[in-house]
Amino acid sequence: MPADQPVPELTTDASNVPEAVNITFSNADARNPLLIQVNVVAAQCPSKSDDSNPSKTGPWSVSISPRGSSLSVKLEITLECQCDCTGNREENSRACSGHGALMCGQCECYNSYTGQQCQRNTGSLTSHSQHDDYCRSAPDALVCSGVGVCVEGFCECEMRENPEEMYSGRYCECSNFDCLRANNKICGGQGQCSCGKCICKEEWTGEDCSCSMETAPCMATNQQLCNGQGMCQCGQCKCDLPYSGPTCESCPFCENTCQQHVECVECRAFGMGEKKDRCDQICGYLGVTMVETKDDLPQQGGTVKLCKMRSQDDCFFYYSFSHTSSGGESTVARSKDCGTN
Repeated sequence: MPADQPVPELTTDASNVPEAVNITFSNADARNPLLIQVNVVAAQCPSKSDDSNPSKTGPWSVSISPRGSSLSVKLEITLECQCDCTGNREENSRACSGHGALMCGQCECYNSYTGQQCQRNTGSLTSHSQHDDYCRSAPDALVCSGVGVCVEGFCECEMRENPEEMYSGRYCECSNFDCLRANNKICGGQGQCSCGKCICKEEWTGEDCSCSMETAPCMATNQQLCNGQGMCQCGQCKCDLPYSGPTCESCPFCENTCQQHVECVECRAFGMGEKKDRCDQICGYLGVTMVETKDDLPQQGGTVKLCKMRSQDDCFFYYSFSHTSSGGESTVARSKDCGTN
């Protein structure tokens, strides 16, 4: 398995974690892409004078799960900003590879072991070249991916000018800033950059987290997504031809346009028809303007469709219909044609 095996797509719920606390993911083992290392870095501790937030050092809970899976892992984060952590010394800590004591979030290695996780036996590191070999993701790879230095077989990543930007990973192969941008923001401002890949917030998707999963803007006046004549993608309707408009309701010359709105036109204009008792509730989307005769109606063309339909009193009435941003607009001729047809 290549050492640069991509991290599986994960979703995180870190809404209660301060922005100064950055969470990234990287592969802990190049041979097992499903073994994920979670890196938590705090840019700084809160100011002592900041009493506005009683939980300024945590604990904060973070839920991590593979996208599309109901399984999740809960991570609890607490900042250790004081020196009273010295009383919690953990000997032979697993975090120190069993070769050191964990104290204040750092390893104190026992004799003959070194590295940030006490993972290297100094007896096995006898030359600078051997040190460097432990800091390469592959035999021909750059030491620490070219953005760090190898110290006793362990990469120490370079610091960026911007303290919120950082490299991470065993070989400094990951960063939290080298991701796609949208709206001039990393991950569109709707996700976290983890090892060159955006981890999107809930309700956002896409490689740059710019695609909203919100469907409300696609809801047509008939309460169907995109009027049933298109697909809602990233909060916008992609209409099937010949339909158009924000919710795919505009189709002036479709055969069913007049039939689709006739009952609402009839109840709004004449107080008649099957929908008269629920007209305001069902047909509130339709604005109606009355004129005297069919000769006073707007000319057909563009988005305007002229209609001739039979009313409940067995007369024909005439109206125009066009879609608007609020729903629809109809101009109705008050004079009906009740002669023999």
